[in-house]
Amino acid sequence: MVWSSNRSDIGDSGVSDFCLKKALPVLMEIPHSRQIAEGYAKGSLLIESMPEYTEKFKKLPGDISKITGIPWEGSVRRS
Repeated sequence: MVWSSNRSDIGDSGVSDFCLKKALPVLMEIPHSRQIAEGYAKGSLLIESMPEYTEKFKKLPGDISKITGIPWEGSVRRS
């Protein structure tokens, strides 16, 4: 199992502590952000609101593949 955390900077460290305790890798954390929320409200993808996340999302399938041992040979495309 792998984990990605949305609004990672809200609340306590319960999720992070759980992942650490269970040796679950946290592959990405997405902070609570008004900019992201406004984009979602308009129907935009996160990477349209915050382009700096583009490379992180492109890297994610490969990271999951490394951890799970399931080959990733696809590509990340937006239709």
